[in-house]
Amino acid sequence: FHDKESMHPLLDFLKVHNYNGKTMMLNDRIQNLNALQFVLRKAEEYLLTLPLETPYSEFEHKFQEIGLERGWGDTAERVLEMIHMLLELLEAPDPCTLEKFLGRIPMVFNVVILSPHGYFAQENVLGYPDTGGQVVYILDQVPALE
Repeated sequence: FHDKESMHPLLDFLKVHNYNGKTMMLNDRIQNLNALQFVLRKAEEYLLTLPLETPYSEFEHKFQEIGLERGWGDTAERVLEMIHMLLELLEAPDPCTLEKFLGRIPMVFNVVILSPHGYFAQENVLGYPDTGGQVVYILDQVPALE
């Protein structure tokens, strides 16, 4: 990524990103990088008028009208951070900012927990308290996935 035009693959990704058939990030109202940049500036202006803790649900419909869908964040503050990162990427593409931006896009929706406890040289241990301890340990780690 060396200039604005090299960001087309990112635009394409943001337009096709979805979960269970629900569009995320950008809808079909945004067709090119210039339109994206314009909409992001408009969204930034609007968000600066809201309290930072405003939930996304309160401005979701306004965002859909201009081309932005779910996936930017759960509060005005988080959405604003994401918008600033993407604007920065469009103006001066850089790998670190791209990595940070992509890391904040929701892409993991289901997690499967598989514990080998009880499968290695042990019999009849599934369901014992120690097995439950394994599950509790894993669930304690879930916030790290967010």
